Amino acid sequence: MVKRILVLVLTVVVVLGIGYGYFVLYNQKEIQTQLRKEADLSLKVVQKENAKLRGKLEDLNDRLEQTKIELEDKVAENQRLQNNIQELNTALSKIENELTLLTQERDVLLQKLDKQSQEIQQLQQKISYLEEERKRLLAEKKGLFAPADVSTREKEVKLEKIEVQSPAETPQPQENVFTALNAEIMAYNQEYKFIVLNVGEKDGIQAGKTYDVSVQGRRVARIKSDRVYESMSVFDLVEKGGDISEGMKIELTPLE
Repeated sequence: MVKRILVLVLTVVVVLGIGYGYFVLYNQKEIQTQLRKEADLSLKVVQKENAKLRGKLEDLNDRLEQTKIELEDKVAENQRLQNNIQELNTALSKIENELTLLTQERDVLLQKLDKQSQEIQQLQQKISYLEEERKRLLAEKKGLFAPADVSTREKEVKLEKIEVQSPAETPQPQENVFTALNAEIMAYNQEYKFIVLNVGEKDGIQAGKTYDVSVQGRRVARIKSDRVYESMSVFDLVEKGGDISEGMKIELTPLE
């Protein structure tokens, strides 16, 4: 009897153990299934977020590339602007140099014009005086009845001398062919390397020709004519071998 009870109890315990085992196993499967579902859901969420991040990253990469292209364009445009500015600065510097040269030439020409105006005025006064003197002498000559009179002859000689000295009969200067010419430095610009001399076409100066500059037989410079006017010229300083200053008396010798 006791054996049967023990067997029955053992059977019940075994059945309960097996049932509990199946129950635990079932619960584990349910838990695993639930965990798998949650993991799949989390994975989908992560994948979705990852896809969004990947899209944002690709967008950022595209924007970065576009920004790089724009930057390169801006750098190239900036370089072009700098080149244009440099060219404009160079052109402006040349214009300023030319303006300085023209200003100094203008000043020299104005001085020359003023001097010539004074000379013209003096010559006009001299001509007026000579005309009056000529008229007076002619009147005296007509009023004399003795042609052999000594005083009349002296007046005629004086009249002839005055008429010969009239500026209207002064012979025009001919083209000079020279080996050396005396000149004076009217202006000297050390920065832009040019000088202005008081000799020009009437003295035989030719444009584009090279000359040696000497002071008391010693060569102090070599110059090349740039602008030649009637009585003055502008020269580029090719070579300097001594002191040069405004007002200096020089000798100008053309090179063959």
